[in-house]
Amino acid sequence: MFSNQAHSFQVQARLAIRLSWVGGYINALTILLCGRATSHVTGSVTTIGIDFAQGKYDELFFLLALVVTFSLGAVLSGLLTEYGRARYWASIYVLPMIVQAVLLSLAAILTKLHILGGQDNPDFHHLMATLVPALAMGLQNGTITRISGGVVRTTHLTGVMTDIGLNAAALLLRYLGKREFVEIRKRQLGIEASQTAPGAASRLQLLSCIAGSFLIGAALGAFADRQIPDWEFVPAVVFLIFLIVLDIRTPMGRLRTHREVGGTLDERLPRGVQIFHLCPNRSDGVRTSRLPNMTAWIDELPPNTHTVVLDIEEMDITNINDMLEMRAGAVKLKAAHVEMIICGVTPAERELIRTVGLHQLIREERILASIGEVEGVVKHATDE
Repeated sequence: MFSNQAHSFQVQARLAIRLSWVGGYINALTILLCGRATSHVTGSVTTIGIDFAQGKYDELFFLLALVVTFSLGAVLSGLLTEYGRARYWASIYVLPMIVQAVLLSLAAILTKLHILGGQDNPDFHHLMATLVPALAMGLQNGTITRISGGVVRTTHLTGVMTDIGLNAAALLLRYLGKREFVEIRKRQLGIEASQTAPGAASRLQLLSCIAGSFLIGAALGAFADRQIPDWEFVPAVVFLIFLIVLDIRTPMGRLRTHREVGGTLDERLPRGVQIFHLCPNRSDGVRTSRLPNMTAWIDELPPNTHTVVLDIEEMDITNINDMLEMRAGAVKLKAAHVEMIICGVTPAERELIRTVGLHQLIREERILASIGEVEGVVKHATDE
């Protein structure tokens, strides 16, 4: 069964930027309240080595627990994400975010117990007030890593700053007119480098926004610790709840094969023609949804495919970002020498197609109002 539920680059970018400030916010709070960074483990692993050499075993085991807990958060993310994927949920990251919100709420309670006393067992309260946020950060980082295919992280900036430097170098070479660099990139991609999505410019913009968001979150965490010490975790929890509600209200659409929807048109078409239907993933009849990752969908096409028919009749595509995602898929298909036919296109969607330049990649006669026109177009193309 074909069902790709990966999120589009636009969705990945928005989610990464939104979650980055949460990572910076929580990391600042745990440093101020518990004296430990919880959104990354590099410093903790380094200190473990130092403590081992110096024989400070109590501190060593505490830091080891912190590192293991962060890793367990990533394990939990993988389990929750696959649980949603296996059940074809409209979003695979809602459940991890719900669990993260619960963990941060628990962290607020444990931190308060640690600060207000916990005289019965202060070491235990300190340990839990540190480990629970670490679990939440591991969960967040694992989730966005899985959704983006390892492209971005949101709880630390080492990889982000490295990628900023690499993408800045790519742009610098391009703008300095290094023709040999541009030609190499064209040969590697098989298409114009400027047509790829995301390109170096888009990646650089995204990564810079992630770094800025993390920095803003850290500043807000310090401000909250000073101004609202009894409620410092609340902004992060409320924001996660807001993201969950927002995602539920506008879920991600699904791509279904022609056979899955009970169609028989593919039986009358030549081999190598694949028909897919873009369907809203809602039970209330609302047609508006976000597009899935079209380029990831193309990676799963059968190897003998020479023509792809995409029926969008059940969707109302009104967002230019969604149409840009459609264009990214068309670019990749063209690079693979696969023809694309879009059917079920409304006049408004046709105007969006022209706005994003998708009509330059798909001939006008292959942008159809209904799937009933597909058979004639395919047979005409075969005769040619």
